[in-house]
Amino acid sequence: MGIDRSTVKSSVKKTFKEMSKRELIIMGIIIVLIFTDVFIIKDYLITKDPIKRIVYGYEKLNKTYALKTKSVLSVDFSDYFYRPETSMVVDLMEKTEIIVNSKVNRRENKYWKKIELKADKHSLADMTLYSDKEIIGVHIPLLIQKWVYLKPDELGNLLNELTGGRITKFDIQIYRALSDFSGIGNLEEVKKDYLEFLSKNLNKYAEEGRKKVNVKVVNEEKESILKCEEVIVKMNKTEILEFYEKLMNKVREDDRIKEVIKLRLYQFINKAKRNGNMKDIDEKWMEENFDNVYNKIIKGINELKIALQEGPNLSFMYRFRFDSKHVLRNIVYEMTMNYDDADKLTKADIKIINNFIVNSINQRIEIDKPNVSMGYNYSQNPEQISQEISRAFKFDLIKNLMANDKLLELFDTISP
Repeated sequence: MGIDRSTVKSSVKKTFKEMSKRELIIMGIIIVLIFTDVFIIKDYLITKDPIKRIVYGYEKLNKTYALKTKSVLSVDFSDYFYRPETSMVVDLMEKTEIIVNSKVNRRENKYWKKIELKADKHSLADMTLYSDKEIIGVHIPLLIQKWVYLKPDELGNLLNELTGGRITKFDIQIYRALSDFSGIGNLEEVKKDYLEFLSKNLNKYAEEGRKKVNVKVVNEEKESILKCEEVIVKMNKTEILEFYEKLMNKVREDDRIKEVIKLRLYQFINKAKRNGNMKDIDEKWMEENFDNVYNKIIKGINELKIALQEGPNLSFMYRFRFDSKHVLRNIVYEMTMNYDDADKLTKADIKIINNFIVNSINQRIEIDKPNVSMGYNYSQNPEQISQEISRAFKFDLIKNLMANDKLLELFDTISP
């Protein structure tokens, strides 16, 4: 027997009519409190565990369809390095920054990135990368004035040559999908397990994110201040090695990760073959070679631990900053290297600093397609491109750098 909607509607109206104004007000307050409590509980669950909060913030960032970000890499030296024979180089390096600006519009499959080398805030060199469904291009003015680009099918031909005929054409969407593991095997179980592992082993190095900080973002040349909460994670060399050992022991003994990766590769290769992107790599080849390749990768990762043990003393600090929606908007990374064999009276520290800022999320982003009509198509002009770059290295590179007035001024300021 079906429900008579008109009967239900009239019954609800009758109930509300019979309620006093005071009862209606109390009822409204209760409803508001219920929904408020839901959000408060959700916020509490997200923020009570610093490591899980960081993972959640990354996941929200990765699910965005449009991003505009900026990253600034710099280096800082302690007084130990300011000696007569090294001070000029050290001063120049401290005034040098590598700045990376990125724009991503996943809905339109457009990607833009500009990498710039600056000294004392003045540009010395830059490189711009761009890709969409039609072209993949690069522009390095210091070496070659025009854009160099390839169409996806032309990139497929180039890859076909480099891989001995295994990759027959190139569909960038298929290759971007390689990193998408959603719905693969028991991935959700594995993720949950490793999230608990990270939480258990890293939370002791994290400070709870209740500290309020201001983060300056720039969008469409307009500056604004975001009120963010900060989680700080600090680890020294001993702690890093201890965690690394626990993680690698877990990964080595966990066949689930290997199976998830293997299954994803099977799906990728089959899809690439169906679309004519790849040949000569099939299930039989995978069965015969996957375990060997996977074990080599694990062995290589293990060897990083040896390099870490034998290297200088180091420590790092991450500052993760979240907006009111728990999205990561700013990550400041500092790694400090200290050399034991240096003069004990002076700390010989080198600090590497990277400041990553998300300037806009899911807002309309204009990514202009470069005008490649006057550029060089690599598949059609490889020799001409090679000649221009070779000539730039031989004759133009130093000349262009020395023609930079700001660079000359910088050399003047740091000269003894």
